[in-house]
Amino acid sequence: MIGTRILLSCIAAWALSAPTLVCGQNFPVKPVRIVVPFPPGGVDVTVRQMLDGMAEELGQPVLIENRPGANGMIGAELVARAAPDGYTILAMPVGLVTGAAVATVPIHPVKYFTPISMLIMSMEILVAKPSFPLQSLREIIDTAKREPGKITYASTGIGSEQHLAGELLKFTAGVDLNHIPYQ
Repeated sequence: MIGTRILLSCIAAWALSAPTLVCGQNFPVKPVRIVVPFPPGGVDVTVRQMLDGMAEELGQPVLIENRPGANGMIGAELVARAAPDGYTILAMPVGLVTGAAVATVPIHPVKYFTPISMLIMSMEILVAKPSFPLQSLREIIDTAKREPGKITYASTGIGSEQHLAGELLKFTAGVDLNHIPYQ
């Protein structure tokens, strides 16, 4: 997997530059933990696909730990407080960075983390219940223009990819949609 090789190269480069490792210690000498700050079924699907290859390359187990909540802040805080030894890694979607751009956050991504690698690029899709009366994006835009603020859309939180996609739709279509972030 090309993503795994890039990630491992970045980890190795960072690990070799860490002061504690320059003193002759080998890396890794214990399991590596990847914290996914969301429940299973999202970002962790991609991370889980990389675990075997990473473990084989590193010669150590690579474990995944889901720590959901607060639009990724619970897991991010756990990693930010971990020893800076390369054994605890955060797998985080862009929401951590964009959330910090639009709101005050306890763990600022630029201050607490160093980017290692982009794992995936995702596309957002627009879905609705089958009973939703509007059946196309054109119908949604036309209705939103006639009835500003009446149509709502949900996201995983303020600054999340879904929130930004909704805001982009509002901007490009010139409509007013009501954002409902997950609490």
